[in-house]
Amino acid sequence: MFGKFTKNKTFFIVGFLVLVLSTIFVYTRTGYDEEKITDDTNLFFKKEYQDSDIVRYYDDESPPEMFRNFNFEGFKKGELKEFLPSPWKVEDFSQNQVSLIYKGEEYDEDEINKDDDEIDEIKYISVYKGRIAIYKGNPSNEELIEVTPYEAKEVYKEELERGIPFITNEERERILESYTS
Repeated sequence: MFGKFTKNKTFFIVGFLVLVLSTIFVYTRTGYDEEKITDDTNLFFKKEYQDSDIVRYYDDESPPEMFRNFNFEGFKKGELKEFLPSPWKVEDFSQNQVSLIYKGEEYDEDEINKDDDEIDEIKYISVYKGRIAIYKGNPSNEELIEVTPYEAKEVYKEELERGIPFITNEERERILESYTS
């Protein structure tokens, strides 16, 4: 009788351990434990340039122009790495704080004096990884400057991919409104 009790107890303990370990394995392999960016996550941005000692710092209250209207909420680290345009990289990632770093080749002196309401060149509304984005320059040699929070609707995708030019912020807002409503 004593031997039967020990055998059942051992069987129970081994079974329990297998259940716990398999649950942990499934939990970690399916990504349930991955941290996500939430509304409470602090975002920090740093821009460095190879040709200059200038380093610019931004936060989620005043992000770089490219991310000004973008909502990062819900992104996991791997998704964010995949989504970011080059040369942006994830420097640190936790649910409390995310730091992104830009290591550019050339510093644009006009960037520091740029007035947000003033646009002095033609820009284009197009698509970046399924979202509506703003590009600077002509469509054959464009520079991504902003990713909006708006998904590009399938019905407009082909037209957006060709690029829709604008000069003023008023035109920009009008175009965005017509492609997102």
